[in-house]
Amino acid sequence: MNRSVQSTYKRDPQVGTKDFLTLVYRVLDCSVILVAVFMTVDILTTNVRTQRVAAHSHVKGLGLETDGRAKQIGSGFVGQVEARTAAGIIVDLVKMKRMAGRAVLLAGPPGTGKTAIALAIARELGNKVPFAPMVASEVYSMEVKKTEVLMENIRRCIGLRVREVKDIYEGEVTEITPVESDHGMSSYETRLTNLTVGLRTTKGCTQLKLDPTLYDVFLQQRIEVGDVIYIETNSGAVKRVGRCDVYATETDLEAEEFVPLPKGEIRKQKEFVQDVTLHDLDTANAKPSGGQDVLTLMAQLIKPKKTEITENLRKEVNASVNRYIEQGIAELVPGVLFIDEAHMLDMECFTYLHRVIESSFSPIVILATNRGFSKIRGTEIVSAHGIPQDLLERLLIVKTLPYGLQEILEIVKIRAKAENVNITGEALQSLAEIGYRASLRYALQLLTPSRILSELNGKREVSIGDVHDSQKLFIDAKTSAAEYSGFTSESMWQQNFLFRLFNSVVIRPRCCCSSFVKRSEEQLREIENRLFMVNYVESSWESDFPTAEIEKEDFETNRQFLPAYNSKYKPARYFRSYTLAPFVNDSELLRNFVEIGVDLSKLESRSNAVDFLVKLDWKKDVQPMLRFLVLNGIQLEEIGQYLTRNPWIFQQNLQHLTERIGYLKSKAFTVDAIAHIINKARYWLNFDIQTIDSRLGWLQSNFKLTGDEVRDVVTKEPKLITFGTGYVQRLQFTFKQEMGFTKIQTKQLLLKDPKLYITYKSVLMKSFDYLHNAVGFSHETILSWPRCLRESSYKARARHQFLKRLKRDQFDPQRPNYVTVEAMLSGDDGEFCARVAKCPEAVYNEFLKQL
Repeated sequence: MNRSVQSTYKRDPQVGTKDFLTLVYRVLDCSVILVAVFMTVDILTTNVRTQRVAAHSHVKGLGLETDGRAKQIGSGFVGQVEARTAAGIIVDLVKMKRMAGRAVLLAGPPGTGKTAIALAIARELGNKVPFAPMVASEVYSMEVKKTEVLMENIRRCIGLRVREVKDIYEGEVTEITPVESDHGMSSYETRLTNLTVGLRTTKGCTQLKLDPTLYDVFLQQRIEVGDVIYIETNSGAVKRVGRCDVYATETDLEAEEFVPLPKGEIRKQKEFVQDVTLHDLDTANAKPSGGQDVLTLMAQLIKPKKTEITENLRKEVNASVNRYIEQGIAELVPGVLFIDEAHMLDMECFTYLHRVIESSFSPIVILATNRGFSKIRGTEIVSAHGIPQDLLERLLIVKTLPYGLQEILEIVKIRAKAENVNITGEALQSLAEIGYRASLRYALQLLTPSRILSELNGKREVSIGDVHDSQKLFIDAKTSAAEYSGFTSESMWQQNFLFRLFNSVVIRPRCCCSSFVKRSEEQLREIENRLFMVNYVESSWESDFPTAEIEKEDFETNRQFLPAYNSKYKPARYFRSYTLAPFVNDSELLRNFVEIGVDLSKLESRSNAVDFLVKLDWKKDVQPMLRFLVLNGIQLEEIGQYLTRNPWIFQQNLQHLTERIGYLKSKAFTVDAIAHIINKARYWLNFDIQTIDSRLGWLQSNFKLTGDEVRDVVTKEPKLITFGTGYVQRLQFTFKQEMGFTKIQTKQLLLKDPKLYITYKSVLMKSFDYLHNAVGFSHETILSWPRCLRESSYKARARHQFLKRLKRDQFDPQRPNYVTVEAMLSGDDGEFCARVAKCPEAVYNEFLKQL
């Protein structure tokens, strides 16, 4: 969002606090009892962006043992042990670069996992090895030759790893100061003369004067103080590496990449590795930028056809690549070309693949087909798998076998988990039998329709009845072929299809998806007349359109009654937009949100928040929620900030929210404690009672806590519950197994500083490693002030080294001048120098520059 739009969301600075509170009291004046209807939905409580579930999203790899053999169930795969073991050997050969110039054929019946195995090979190889999937039918085009399409895909999966040593400035940003001066032509104008940037590493600090044009680059990349960057001396390119780990303890729930403070000198030489493909080099040389004149720009715009890359150009690129390889600058990385439905290739394509496989620049070619003996496309020659015999002799053939009933059951179970479908055991068994009888793909495609039917019935799990209902609505290919085998094309569409279409209209009462009521012939005729003669009456416009009867032949002449827009008629109430800006001026709801302090510009980045927010009603939906929040401890000054962070609270039912507050009161939480919990963990109210109760129970039983101890810990750090038990359990394992704390000591860590259990593991490990191993603090000493583990390891190392230089590093409690861990790490640098180091702060700052 640009700044001009963002500024309209901010509250007027002239409005005082008193006026602001008066407005909130006016908003919360609910003297009339309003009834609001809320929709119960599942709340997303993670900051991980959700991804679309594709056909093979559940496949994470080949699922191999350490000895290279495939597991029966592993990494989303079930069965096909021999095929996956063979694929694992292919992966090892590719990694050892001993597979170039060879080809593999995956042969088996449809639905046996050939494409999944190929994708698993790609995921096992990783992102550094190029992988180019294609379907054999893609080679046929009216613009480009078949061999050209094959060559483009072949060179797309041959990588080139280029290593380059550059001279850079690297460090943590300590200062960003744009320097301005008066404009020579006017005393009222100023211009940016240079940009002063301070950088810091472990060896010192320095200031750089940069060109003023780089200031826009800093703004675009959102570089601020505390970020780690590097600047190339030759090109002036600026790159943000991440956030310095010194600031790791200041994060909340935002996902930020933390990097350590750079070591060594600020100006250094660093090696950069770039991965490109030969096709990228071909394209870059085939389409030069050219001039900036009008004719060049017009020529680029009016060139719709896809151009071929000449063979001479590829030879020049190959010569350059060979020269780089001989000089040691670059390294060739052969990738994988996967061609699905390989029987669709013709003799010309097979001959071309023959030559490519034996060339010097050749990837690993994987073909997949579900044909047995069939004709080679374009010929009358019958061959195995539809592939010429001479090419078959050069292929390593891997066979896949049909799945059994138990294997299909496991696959459906894995797929249901990937699509977040809660399903009963009976329904799972029914889907497995359907997949064994019809096809595996058909059984997997019934999962989502069955879930939708179960939700319409008000159930949380898919039952066997939902599976049968979806099976009636969506038939498989074999049933469809058998049912319509007696129809010709004319009789099927003209005599039966319209009647079947109208006669299958479902009147579905709420929570009863199996009630089918057939319409009478008079109702069918009425539906047909309404659909085909007066369609414009069904428009979504909210105005008084003419409703007179219009003859069928006059419908085309009366189409002007459907304008794209007419000021006489009202437009649709809601239209699509990627921002809230188009709605603000015309929406009283959004203006009221702005008045109470909601930051609409941040709401736009919240997942799915905009979609339901613009449809809320202020009196029915918003006012009761605001009243509830204020009555349960949300301060009036913080109500806007709370709604900005948690807009999904409006998707919760007020009755459910009241029950969740009552649950906390039943567990002897005080009113002040409940208010503190809601304010500090703003997603707390989004969790249902069962989730909160199970997590509180796990916390109590796992750490052997009493009721008062549970209440004390949760009140201090309620995010322990909203984070989930998995992260807390992993950190408990880290404290016990990796740091060496006893079980009783891990409990004391939780009671003294609960925030430790939601801190990044890397921060804890670095701090413990230095304090325990370098400084020599025992576990008991660390336990006396557990917050030291949340402090930066850089801070601990700097202060320890400084005390060591001053010969004040006395950490033995039995000797005088004992320095506790709290005294060494608490407070700012000034307090540390005054209380512990007993020297001026300037001396410590000079020491930091030399560290």
